[in-house]
This record gives sequence, structure tokens and C-alpha cells, in this order.
Amino acid sequence: MIRYAGRHRPRSARRTARPRIRASAWLRRGVPALAIGALLLTGVAAGSRSGALPGLGDVSGDPGASAMTRPGADRDLQRASRDGRRGPSPAEEDRADTLTLMAGSQQEEAQERREATEPPATWVMPVRQAPFTSGYGQRWGRLHAGNDYGVDVGTPVRSMGDGTVLAAGEMAGYGIRVDIEYADGTVSRYGHLSSTSVDEGDEVTRGEVVAESGNTGHSTGPHLHLEIRPGDGDPVDPSPWLARHGLDGEPTG
Repeated sequence: MIRYAGRHRPRSARRTARPRIRASAWLRRGVPALAIGALLLTGVAAGSRSGALPGLGDVSGDPGASAMTRPGADRDLQRASRDGRRGPSPAEEDRADTLTLMAGSQQEEAQERREATEPPATWVMPVRQAPFTSGYGQRWGRLHAGNDYGVDVGTPVRSMGDGTVLAAGEMAGYGIRVDIEYADGTVSRYGHLSSTSVDEGDEVTRGEVVAESGNTGHSTGPHLHLEIRPGDGDPVDPSPWLARHGLDGEPTG
């Protein structure tokens, strides 16, 4: 064995010394990096909560895409539904339409029942609250063909219904008279009038004033003479006809 004298060994025999890093050096390098990473994570989390940062996967900048990628998007939709911000469902709309139709049908049925139980007043008396003074029948050896109602000269005389004036003017025995034909063919004759406000061929409506009462013709005093002639034929007793049409043919005043 060759021994070397002195303190130094040959270069080939030396070991390569590895640099040693002390623990304190690792701490000096690692702590700042960890602190910076923690700060970055804290900022990202705060931005997500405040809405300042886009959601994950939102690379287009589209707010809709961001909403779809937010974890709480489904919860927001559910909350909106619970708060009543959604519209009615198809079933609810159908039920509302059905109830509306039923209400309309019930109103129509009620109206039909009222019309059936309450017949319309299609006739009126020619004079109002006039005292009955004489009726249909024989008088002084001849037929008195109508009812008489004691009213003052100039009292308004009205059409008993909708109809057409057949005649208006002077007639022997009746003085001034007006004949009106109604829809069912019945003709009313008013006699002993003082004046008329219609002419032959005029269309009149129920309650329309057609003349004024008087004392013309063969009359013993101011009154209205009323005759009823069904089918424009011979006169009949007015009282039963008036009663059948809802009118009091013999008012007492």
C-alpha cells in the first residue's frame, strides 16, 4: 500500500461535496410563497361571493353562462318558484277557464228563468188612473161597443202597444177617432177625442201619445171611448180582453 505523506490527497480520490441547505434557508424561501398563495385563494373566494369574478367555466363573458355555472343557480330558481314568481301551470289555466264558462252559463240560465217567470209588459192602458164610467153592452136600445173612462178634455191618450195607425180623423158618431192595429191583428179604437198627433200609416210604439181626449161626436160629457176589435173585426167586450193581457179594464181611480 502506498502511503502519501502530507495533508493532501489526490484529486481523484476526493469526494464531491454536496451543498447543504439549512432548515432556516427553506423556511426563508417557503413561507413567502405560501403566504402569497393563501392571499390569492382568499381573494378568489371573496370575489366569487360578491359577484365581482365570473363563475367557473365562464370564458365567454356571457352573464347567462355564468349563472348556469354558479353552484347556487338551481337554488335561486327554486326560491323564485316558492316565492310565487312563476306563472300559472297549464292545469291551473284550464281550471280557471272552466270556472269562467260555468259562471257565464249559470248567469244565462238565471236570465232565462227570470224571462220565463216574468213575462214582459207588452200592453198599457190608453189613459192612466182613469175612472171606469160605462161598459160594453146594450144602452138606450143599441149596442155600446166599448168601455168609457171619465177623463178631462186634453188628457194624453197612448198607444196600447207597438202598431200602425189605420185611421185618424172624423167619423160619424165617434167624433175624432184613432184606430191602431197591433202585431197580433187586434185593433183599438179611441173615440170622442179633441185632437190627434198621428196620421194614417204612422208607426207607433207602446205608450206613445197619439191623441188627446175630448167630447166630440155623440158624447154626453168628456171621456175616452175604447173599443177592442180582434182581427180588425167586430168589437168585443174590452174588459175580458184587457184582463187576459195583464191590464185592469175597470179601474176605479
